[in-house]
Amino acid sequence: MDNTCLTICPVFGGYPISVKQKEIHMNQKIVFQLSYEEPKQWRDIIKDIRILRNILSLGMCRSIYIDGIEYYHDSHKMEEIPEYIHPMKIFSGTGEVGKQKPGNPWEYLFTLKDLTDNGCMCLKNCFSKYQKLKPIVELATVAFHYKDISTEMLFLNLTQGLETYHARFVSDNPKVYFEMVDHLVQERYGVSSKDQYTSYALADRAFMISERNEDKTKQLHLKSRLGYLFYMRDEVWTGFIGYSREEFLQKMVDTRNYFTHYSESKENKIFSKEVMPYVNGILMAYLNFYILKEIGIEENKNLDSFRKKMVDINRTFDENKLDRI
Repeated sequence: MDNTCLTICPVFGGYPISVKQKEIHMNQKIVFQLSYEEPKQWRDIIKDIRILRNILSLGMCRSIYIDGIEYYHDSHKMEEIPEYIHPMKIFSGTGEVGKQKPGNPWEYLFTLKDLTDNGCMCLKNCFSKYQKLKPIVELATVAFHYKDISTEMLFLNLTQGLETYHARFVSDNPKVYFEMVDHLVQERYGVSSKDQYTSYALADRAFMISERNEDKTKQLHLKSRLGYLFYMRDEVWTGFIGYSREEFLQKMVDTRNYFTHYSESKENKIFSKEVMPYVNGILMAYLNFYILKEIGIEENKNLDSFRKKMVDINRTFDENKLDRI
């Protein structure tokens, strides 16, 4: 973004002078203008547009519709009025103009103000880290782009998103990861070696490391990756819709394996259809939290949003008194 300028302008749509209807509905558009100091290939410009669309979709928790794209270049200056550049229509819209449901700021994960505070640090992170974040963000926002997505497909996407996040931003090297976990446990319990681990420390380590033979492990298990991500937000262990952290983690693995490999004998080990929407809500909360952490959203704001989501999920679950099995 060093050689790029982003200008954001709200634009109100026109309205008729003669109005006969009882209600007048005003539509508002947001114009994003990307200006480049150096020449840039069209595919790179489109990539920047997609980054903005996906990041805003994540923040608003809904699909973002693009009304149109216009391209301005010095070669399109009018001879009669040199200061005016004639726009080239690249994209005419999706047909969804005016159908975007309005929302409230408190429903959003973040706002444009969050992205542009502190010298646009978060916005810069969105672009500088996006190549690494891209599959994770797209897996997190898939529910907003596909209205009829099944709970099973959403579960698989969110689980894959968390697994991918761990591999890209935590560790994909078993040896390094095991050392990282031991350092974390030792720091938390104030000890200097594994010989000093208490039963609680051993339980925490086992929650994050499921591999039986660590010396020969070449690839980390899904259970270990998810365990680590859940552990790092340990204040909500009691928030797994009534499950213990170990029960929830094991059911996560069993459900993913059942959906991907299928075995009738394992059907009784997975989350029930009634529970699945709440499980997906929990996974979405975790995935959003870690994405926002990488973007650089203010830590307390990110934590407050995460905790509120977890409280809402568990309260709704308790009110409906669903059978966890």
